[in-house]
Amino acid sequence: MACPKPKPYVQLSLELMEALIRAPFSGTQAQIVWAVVRKTLGDFQKNEAPISQSLLRKMTGRSIRGIQQSLAQLVAERVIDVVHEAIGCRPAVLHLNQDYEAWGRYSVNLRPVVGAGQELPGQELREVHAAAPLDTHPATTLDTHSAASIIDIDIDSSWGGRVNHVPHSWDPGSLTPSELVDLKPHIVAALHGQGFGPELSADVRAAIRRGEITEEMVGSWR
Repeated sequence: MACPKPKPYVQLSLELMEALIRAPFSGTQAQIVWAVVRKTLGDFQKNEAPISQSLLRKMTGRSIRGIQQSLAQLVAERVIDVVHEAIGCRPAVLHLNQDYEAWGRYSVNLRPVVGAGQELPGQELREVHAAAPLDTHPATTLDTHSAASIIDIDIDSSWGGRVNHVPHSWDPGSLTPSELVDLKPHIVAALHGQGFGPELSADVRAAIRRGEITEEMVGSWR
C-alpha cells in the first residue's frame, strides 16, 4: 500500500491549482502540464527547467507522437512557454505560464460574476456539488465526466446577506439554427475534452465550462 510522505512537496497556489483543474485540457495535455509543474515548482520552486520529450514520455507514459502534438498545442495557446529552444542534445527549457486568463482556448476565468457581467466585490466564490439529478444540472465533459455543480455565493455583509444557488442558463441569442448546426462538431469536440476551437465564441466557451451546453442539447440542433 502506498504511503506518500509529507515532504518533499510542491508549493502551489490554490488559485493556480483551481485553474489547472478547470482548464479543458486533454488527458495528455494535463499530464504534460503537471509534469512541467513537478520539474519546476516542484523542484525547489524553479521558474523554468530543461525538460525533454523523452523525459515527458517517461513521466506520463504517453507516446512521443502524442506528447509532441499535445505540447505543441499547449505552447501555441501559451499555457507553456518555451524559454529556450532545444539545441542538439540540450532539451528545451520550459516554463508554466501562470496567467491562466491568457491560455487561449484553455483560458480560465475564476472571478465570481453575478448577473450579466456584474462583478460583486468582497465576495467569496465557492462551488458545491448539486444535490439535484445530473439531468437538471448537466455535467461538463472535459477529460472525464465530472459531476455538475451550481454556484453558491457568500456575499460580504455590506451587501446585506447571502445569495445562494444561482444557476446559469445559456441563451444562444442571435445565433440562427443553421449557425448552431455549423458549431455542432466544434462544441462536441470541446465537450469531449479536445479543447476550444477558434470557431467558438467566449460566451459559448463559458457556457460549456459551466455545463450549460450538453451533448443532449447539441444533438437536438437540426
